[in-house]
Amino acid sequence: MNANPGRPRLLRELNDRAALELLASSGTLTRAQVSEGSTRRTAM
Repeated sequence: MNANPGRPRLLRELNDRAALELLASSGTLTRAQVSEGSTRRTAM
């Protein structure tokens, strides 16, 4: 991984990937559901 973990581009890519994985595993979701689901995943 990148030596500078706080870079906006890296964080955006990580968020995009997490959202896509959540949508792929769960199907159609609202924006609020995606936000809720990604929060649960990072808290684990």
